[in-house]
Order: sequence, then C-alpha cells, then structure tokens
Amino acid sequence: MRGGLVTGAAAALVCLAAAAWLAEALLPPAEEAAPEGAEALCVRGIAVREEQSVYAPEGGSLILAPEGGRVAAGGILAAVSPTREGLLAAAREAAREEPAVGRSLARAAAYAAASGRAELAEPFAALWSDGPDAAYELLRSPVSAIWSRSTDALEYLGPEALEGLDGDGLAELMALSAGESPAAGRLVTGRRWYFAAALPAGAAALEGGEALLRIAGREYPARLVSLNGGAAVFELAGGLEETLYLRFADAEIVFQGDR
Repeated sequence: MRGGLVTGAAAALVCLAAAAWLAEALLPPAEEAAPEGAEALCVRGIAVREEQSVYAPEGGSLILAPEGGRVAAGGILAAVSPTREGLLAAAREAAREEPAVGRSLARAAAYAAASGRAELAEPFAALWSDGPDAAYELLRSPVSAIWSRSTDALEYLGPEALEGLDGDGLAELMALSAGESPAAGRLVTGRRWYFAAALPAGAAALEGGEALLRIAGREYPARLVSLNGGAAVFELAGGLEETLYLRFADAEIVFQGDR
C-alpha cells in the first residue's frame, strides 16, 4: 500500500511539473521593455493611419458590423432603409449571411439592457421573428479593413501627409482639431500606423533607429522612419486595434540604439 502511495505521489509530482512547464510555454510573450536607465523623451504627437470615411446613402441606417472588428472585402457594414421594417429585415438577412453581425447585435442588446435603451435591442430580437417584406440596402466594405463607427473628421490624414514632414508641417498638423463628421464610420485599411511628434533639441535619434513609445500606460515598438527639422515620424506595426481611437496623445519615447 505504501509503495502505491509513493508511486501515486511521484506521478502527481510529474504531472504538476509537466503542467507548470506547459503553462509557462503557453503564456503570451512578455511585452518588450525599455532598457534600464534609458531616458524617456516626453512629447505630444498625432497618430495617423491608412483609413477612409464611409458614408451611408440617405435614409435611416443601422450599423451591423462589429465595432473594432475586421471585416472582409464585401463584408456587411450597415443597412439602409427608409422604414423601420426595412432595417429589421436587413438585420435578419445580414445575420444569416454573416454570424459576426448576429454577435454585434447581441452586444448591442446587452448594452440596451444595461442602459435602459430598449430600442437598441430591437434588431437583435427581430432575428427570431418574421416581418413584412420591405426594401433595404446593405452597405458593404470595398476592402478588408478594421471597422469603427467612431470618426473625428481627420480620417483624410494618411501616411502621405507625413512624407517630407518638417517642423512647420508638424505644427500645422498639431493645430488641427478633431470634430464631428457626417460619416457613418471609417475603415482602417493599413496594417501599420504612424506617430509624429517634435523631438527636443539634442535628442540622440537616427533615422531607422528603434524605439519604444509609451502611450496611455502601454509600450509599442516603433521605428523612426523620418527626422526633419526636429519633426520625427515613427512607424508602428503593433497595437493598431488598441490605439484605434487615438489621435492626439502624450507619449514617452525611449530610443534603443544601444540594445
């Protein structure tokens, strides 16, 4: 009996060790940290992406694409109809075609329950009911992109606005104001985003150098792609979804040339 207990205990220890090893192997990679003792430059800058505004035709509209989610080329963004019945019919059709639409409407219904806005839950409830035939149009994405209904009227700014950027050009960008837009939403089509800021005089920076940008408590690896008259432009490959609503922001920059 004692031998069986010892064997069982040994097996349990082996299993625990294996589980610990597996758990460690499955952990996501740690975020890249700034080198110890590296001096951070505090700046204020502007975020720029490849994005385009989406305008809905005249008439009532209902957003169907999930906020912050990626839609395929030809994917459904919204429904347009002059009648309530048309919008609900469009929601039923869209949910049958794309499961993501149903999930988006379910989230809207959950928000409706929490906020007391019952009208927001109506499209989700309509998925299980038969309604009258009514005319509608489904607005579709022309490209694969990240969808957001959040706009600031500065979506026209793209990477081309940063080409040859100097101090005067950066000052003009920083003087812009975000505002309301008549667009139904926007499509972020690029896989990378950019951050432009003025570097303090004497900053040790070289084009092509690597850096870390700290924004709102998060760190993002970046590459300095342009430095002209103190105006620096950084290219970032990660964090596009996390910074989807970022336009003007304070940031800390740590250059990593010695790493």
